[in-house]
Amino acid sequence: KQKWRFTNRYDHLDFCPKFPRLEPRRLSWREVAAIQTFPDGFEPVGTLAEKFEQIGNAVPPKLMETIMRQVKKIL
Repeated sequence: KQKWRFTNRYDHLDFCPKFPRLEPRRLSWREVAAIQTFPDGFEPVGTLAEKFEQIGNAVPPKLMETIMRQVKKIL
């Protein structure tokens, strides 16, 4: 299973040395959930790793809403 590894190496600077030299960090599960269009009050259960897994494996709510609108039109 793939695991994210974070180091102090700034790989992006090899591509563009003008990028700001910020400390690399992983997005929080709340940030990831917001990107995936989960509502603000959404909170997955489990450990931190399980939260990331649940959000990462889910179909984003806005995407599902769009798909279901089309299904409803067809039916």
